[in-house]
Amino acid sequence: MTTSHKVFPHLPRLARTTLALVTAVGLTASGIVTASPAAAEPEPGVKQHLPANPWYVNDYPGMPTPFKGPLKIDVSRSNAQKIRAKNPDADPPGANDWNCKPSKKHPLPVVLVHGTTDRPSAAWNAGAPLFKNAGYCVFALTYGMLPGSTDGALDKIENSAQQLSDFVQKVLRATGAKKVNLVGHSQGGMMPFYYMNFLGGAKYVKNMAAISPSLRGVDGFGLFNIDPIHQLALNPGPINIPPAQAAQIKDSAFLQKLHSRPLLNPNVNYIVIATKYDDVVTPYTSQLLPKAPNARNVIIQDKCATNFTDHYANVYDPATLNVALQMFDSTYRQEVPCGVSLPFIGGYIPPVATVSPK
Repeated sequence: MTTSHKVFPHLPRLARTTLALVTAVGLTASGIVTASPAAAEPEPGVKQHLPANPWYVNDYPGMPTPFKGPLKIDVSRSNAQKIRAKNPDADPPGANDWNCKPSKKHPLPVVLVHGTTDRPSAAWNAGAPLFKNAGYCVFALTYGMLPGSTDGALDKIENSAQQLSDFVQKVLRATGAKKVNLVGHSQGGMMPFYYMNFLGGAKYVKNMAAISPSLRGVDGFGLFNIDPIHQLALNPGPINIPPAQAAQIKDSAFLQKLHSRPLLNPNVNYIVIATKYDDVVTPYTSQLLPKAPNARNVIIQDKCATNFTDHYANVYDPATLNVALQMFDSTYRQEVPCGVSLPFIGGYIPPVATVSPK
């Protein structure tokens, strides 16, 4: 018998089951590790910090730098989870080179902030090498670890924000930069707003790119709009929910505190990159930023109707990552060709290139 049945015996079986599932895993960014094809040997000229790619070969006409061949990135979630399972503490490709010095063209380091239950080794398997190859110094932190867990971003979000603050200062000291660019996914797209607005972090951030951020929490596909279920989610009793997951439930005390101050700082540029097919932070419109000269919302399907990326896969999606890259570099105008992006497992199927007759 589920705990939700003990607390609310009058709830229909479907509602009880759904509540238990949503409460337990609704904010989980880790997933089933699925087998992926064996990686091929790197071709000559492939930068060594990039993984070889059995899924996504970016060597056809029209793919923008740094997606242009012979560089290869496996953007499948299954590959990222396989890497994490093998070495969860590993740095993602191209990240955390503490001897990296920013160039004049790209003077601001990029700091990557993963989501709930995730780790950098999986979350930034596509993003880290992308930004590295674009010429940035790239850094990715693990935060919010609880004793006995190998998952990140589970601790109180206030504690995680302090860890982000400490990490940014470490990056600034190592690189000599004055500010950073932040890229965050899910909780990692929301938590930096607490860092910027409550811990003084705004003066150290130039650009904030939030991918599928839980800015206003989750509504459990509308279940949390039903008052008894919402109250149970906010006060689960004996159900053991990690602090960060509880804090991301719609109207939680933490979210009320987060929105007690203006969300946007006039000295920071913001972008939210959302997908209509988000299956965690629902409704997806809850992710959007208020209208402001320094804020922009991008729905990735507005760029490509065949992009079916969901919450989990959005952090690996080439079009999504390309939007963040364009934000950081105003001279970079190229677009990812409109192919097919897959949900949950991730992966990008490029459009068939037109071959001119010889």
